[in-house]
Amino acid sequence: MARDLGRESRDVLTRAQEMGLDVKTASSGLDDESAELLRLSFAPGDTTSGEAETIETPTEPDVAAVDVAAADGDQTAASPTEPEPEAEPERDIDITSVKQGASVAEFAEAVSQPVGEVVKGLLGKGIAAGANQTMPAELIDELGESFGFIVEIEEP
Repeated sequence: MARDLGRESRDVLTRAQEMGLDVKTASSGLDDESAELLRLSFAPGDTTSGEAETIETPTEPDVAAVDVAAADGDQTAASPTEPEPEAEPERDIDITSVKQGASVAEFAEAVSQPVGEVVKGLLGKGIAAGANQTMPAELIDELGESFGFIVEIEEP
């Protein structure tokens, strides 16, 4: 697996142990679900690998706006202008429901997403959960909204 991921065996072993997977040596076997979770933890954009990712954010220069009167050519300095907020693209929000204690797979089906996308979202929040594990209740609303759904929890 380390070779497939382009990583050192010790790095993969360390990550697996950090995730709470039952591995003792680099040659330990993993079930399919655990292997997929481990692969996803090394997905691009993951910053838990111990290698710092630096993302530079461009800064806008502080520029004063200048009004130009076309008719007489007068230029007058105005106060600095606030940049207009970028409008977020409108997304349709759907409403869905899941049973209390639903699995990650059941949640994925309710929000019309592949299980892998939900697992990836959970990993982004620091939760390593497989398809058959219970969906963390505290993340149902947040992940549901990220997929364009308001999720209602059905009482048993």
